[in-house]
Amino acid sequence: MKQFKILQSTFLAFFLFFVPTSAIMAQSGTKPKTKKVIEYYPDSVHVKYEYTVVLIDSPPYEVKNGTYKWYYEDGKLKARSSFVMGERDSEYVSYYRTGGLKEEVTYKNGKLNGMGKTYYPGGGVENMGEYVDDQKNGTWKFYENGSLIRTEKWEKGKKLE
Repeated sequence: MKQFKILQSTFLAFFLFFVPTSAIMAQSGTKPKTKKVIEYYPDSVHVKYEYTVVLIDSPPYEVKNGTYKWYYEDGKLKARSSFVMGERDSEYVSYYRTGGLKEEVTYKNGKLNGMGKTYYPGGGVENMGEYVDDQKNGTWKFYENGSLIRTEKWEKGKKLE
């Protein structure tokens, strides 16, 4: 009987160790485990980037999930975006060191989808257009000193003109 209890305990430990926690979580209704990742510049004072990961049981073991922020060496925000289970799925916004907008693009399921804009360091729009599945599509407009200087037609990543 004692050997049966040892065997039963060993089997239970083996089973609990190798059953994916996601299956356990799905049955129990608990939230997945997460951890905050923060990396600092060599000066150990300023944050280089920060994000949250979900811990999973198979490679890569950690996937980005939630807001991701990058910073310049002086601590000013460089860019921000959000991830859903490892894929960018939100607006990506980057900034010049001065704090002005540099770029705005939209990601859906890890691909560029939606309006994209880049800005001059002084603040005016440099160009704007639409992405579909990571490719330029439709009419792209280019500006200089606030005035439209040219347009380009794109279809599935290929320039038409």
